[in-house]
Amino acid sequence: MVTMLVDYLEESSVSLRDLEQKLVKLDKDYKLFLDRDIKDQMNLVKKDIRKTWSMSVDYIYKHLQEFFLLKKHFPNFFQMLKEDQSLGKVIEKIEWLLDFKKLDHAACQQELAKLKEQRKQLRDVKDFLRKWVGRIDRKSLIATWPFLKAELKTDLDKDEVLEIIKRKNRELRRKGWLILLNEPFIFYALDRLLSKLKKFKQVEADKRTEFEKLRGRGIYAQSEVEKKLKEAARKRRKMERKCEHLLLANYEYFQKLKKQKVTWRDKTANLFLTDLVEKIDAKLIDEKRWVVEMNKKLQ
Repeated sequence: MVTMLVDYLEESSVSLRDLEQKLVKLDKDYKLFLDRDIKDQMNLVKKDIRKTWSMSVDYIYKHLQEFFLLKKHFPNFFQMLKEDQSLGKVIEKIEWLLDFKKLDHAACQQELAKLKEQRKQLRDVKDFLRKWVGRIDRKSLIATWPFLKAELKTDLDKDEVLEIIKRKNRELRRKGWLILLNEPFIFYALDRLLSKLKKFKQVEADKRTEFEKLRGRGIYAQSEVEKKLKEAARKRRKMERKCEHLLLANYEYFQKLKKQKVTWRDKTANLFLTDLVEKIDAKLIDEKRWVVEMNKKLQ
């Protein structure tokens, strides 16, 4: 029996729904009694929701091939998952990765140049709007920036236009990342993230050494360093997560790295990347077998 991503998503949906209902009840109780203990319970539930949400995102990244196959072979069921009140945001966080298409080096460079120019135009629009007072005149704006014609259907307030630009910029950033997932660009993107991760690891190591030296030398000084150590560890974990997500976003490339045999004797190897790859447990699945098992499950 193939382990199914959908099983995890269904369990995650139930967990999130239970936590959200619990939060609604606590919120009603707090409005009635204004009890600090209830407020503390609400904060704990919110923390559990964020944790469950984050774990679900990580799990989908590790099973991205299966996520892709769900949409490819079972689009109606995939749409049902998207419409789930609890899972919807989790799926929206990752679904855009399914638009990834393999491009050659020249095509990647061409598309990246287009996106760079479009994002520059968005920055120009934002600079222009800073000087604008009152409602935005649509005709004046699209006369200078025709690409906004499809985005602006009528005259809008300044804040509304800025929100549209923010949404458009997020869309272009995502398109850029889909291009960077191609080789060799993904390696360059990984290299930048890994450089940041190395720095965070060094800061964390320095703070840990400092913390150990302060043992028994005053609670206040030790407490301050401990806070900085926890913050350094938080930043390191966050950057590790980014590196893992980028690796897993192109699951075929990840499996290619997984098969490489690298040792400390290989002077050209990125052992830091190798260590990260080895820690991630994600395997390719047999598509035909998976479809058969999924059909059985949905019967």
